[in-house]
Amino acid sequence: MSFEQQSSRRHPGDVARNLRSLSVLKRLVSPAIMLALACLCTISVLLTAASLGSLSTRVSVTPPQQLPVAEHYIKSFELPSFMTQPVEEPLYDSTTELDSSKLQQPMCPKWEAFDKRLQMAKDFVGDCEMRSVESMNQNFKITLCASKTLCGQGYFLVERINKTVCDAALAGAKMYSPNAAANEFFKHNIGPDAFHLIFDGPERAAPTMWHHLGNCVYKLPYRLVNTGQYSLHLVHTYEQFAAVDEANHISYPTPVFLPLLTSFELNVCPHCTRFTSAAVWKMHKSLPLCSRTEPQQGVYLRMAQEGLRTSREQYKFQNYGHPYIWEPLGCRFDQLFELGDNTTCLSTSNYTVSMEGDSHSRVLWLLTDLRLRGSKQALEQNIKYHYLRSKYFDSTKMKSGESNSVEMSEDGMASADDHRLQLPHLDFEYATRTHLNDWVDSGKYVTEGDGDLLESQAERDKDKNDAIVLSAGHWPASGVWAGGHFNIPQYESFVEYAMQRVEWSNHRRASLKKKDRWDIIWFGVPAFTQQSDSNNSYASRLDWRTNYRLKLFSDVAERVVKRYPTVKVMNTFEIAFPWTQECPDGAHFLTTPALDAMVDEFLHKLNLCRV
Repeated sequence: MSFEQQSSRRHPGDVARNLRSLSVLKRLVSPAIMLALACLCTISVLLTAASLGSLSTRVSVTPPQQLPVAEHYIKSFELPSFMTQPVEEPLYDSTTELDSSKLQQPMCPKWEAFDKRLQMAKDFVGDCEMRSVESMNQNFKITLCASKTLCGQGYFLVERINKTVCDAALAGAKMYSPNAAANEFFKHNIGPDAFHLIFDGPERAAPTMWHHLGNCVYKLPYRLVNTGQYSLHLVHTYEQFAAVDEANHISYPTPVFLPLLTSFELNVCPHCTRFTSAAVWKMHKSLPLCSRTEPQQGVYLRMAQEGLRTSREQYKFQNYGHPYIWEPLGCRFDQLFELGDNTTCLSTSNYTVSMEGDSHSRVLWLLTDLRLRGSKQALEQNIKYHYLRSKYFDSTKMKSGESNSVEMSEDGMASADDHRLQLPHLDFEYATRTHLNDWVDSGKYVTEGDGDLLESQAERDKDKNDAIVLSAGHWPASGVWAGGHFNIPQYESFVEYAMQRVEWSNHRRASLKKKDRWDIIWFGVPAFTQQSDSNNSYASRLDWRTNYRLKLFSDVAERVVKRYPTVKVMNTFEIAFPWTQECPDGAHFLTTPALDAMVDEFLHKLNLCRV
């Protein structure tokens, strides 16, 4: 939904005012037509007057459904809205329109993507036995609906028992956003309470399909691709709308972090064959290529047992110690630059990529750097450089013992006599930009050379680039001191303005400079470590980062950038969310499978092999 506040333009007095507006049309239409219009409006006025009379003499009149003629005529000259909205066609899977209540036996999951919106709508009528689950917190009642026939699908209902607390939070006078539409969205769709549900077992999952049904009853749907024995953890994270409140600028969103379920056992269709990374790779020839533009849905599959792991599983487990590996769902990646693969793609031509963002973009750059260098090394530290740049070459062209990468200084200098610099290469840089600065602050235009080409500073600085990776990261949701406390409508406008500048500059690049358009990748908004209390450095800085807010930021930004069909969008929040509590520094996904998964999707979107 749009967060623009809607207002009605109709009023009982509008009909009378339309008579006065007829004078505007006298010179535009014939006298005969004018007479007909006047008669129509006079009749309309009489009917309106009758409808406003006493109840005893009121004449029953059906109000006209069309605009009055004069207003309709005026509106015909209004400009249309030129803001295109992305069309999200429903993604139908094998279970979407299936009447599961009529299945004779349980249906095992397939290796296929699904539409989360359609999944949220499923209620499994006649296909689930509502099972009461004991809550560890007496303030909430928990009910489980697990589909009897669609293995791995279902939902939890979590209900706050004290309705007095609920009614007070949902009271009409309560405002949780300065924007009326956002305030209504929070009350209707989000609700006062926030939760974090994690599945551990044959796959690692943390569903983000939370939805408020009203009266403090929350539906938490899930859909698991792998079957078997799971251990569930459900935590109540925030109350009183603290997870999304954007009207309160003076208080930290204090977490409650109270467990509702801990190590709750759920057995999902043990008779089904489980998916493994090895099995998925064997299916590659039959799987379609994953999209280069759409956010990629994926699954964290449990690795095989020690001694049976693939080489990919083995080195990732040694790096991170987590027995899970991410695979794209329903399709395949073709360029991972992993274990020495794809490096010949770097020998075709020079290609320059610029990555702009906060520290989350930086750690993405650092692990991508290791991947491009053919290293199995894990990224264990967030090296706080504000500028990073390297050039990468085809490793098959290197001399014995010679690295296929060269580190560059900020001014682009390296050893002048290095023979590798004469070879085709990838030039990959990172620069800290907290608020899409190069595009939001790019209003100043400058001339080039003899002054015959006027361009923005961003256009000049990015002239050498072939691809640009963009993100505002977490800063708009952080404390006011860091330029944060954006509300949802402000964040949407902020991203829209920046993307308009990107698109305008890309258009000028193609038309004025006769160069190929930049390949634009939206890195997105990562999830954040859930705080357990207010005893942290974020509280003193009134930091607004909560995962419910960041998920809204992610969804809003995705909707904005999809208005520009050539922009590629990563699924960063969904990839990160299952690992928020394993971040070694409380913020970044350094030693988790999440960062590896982000690099996988990024390299696939970047398409260095040009296929």
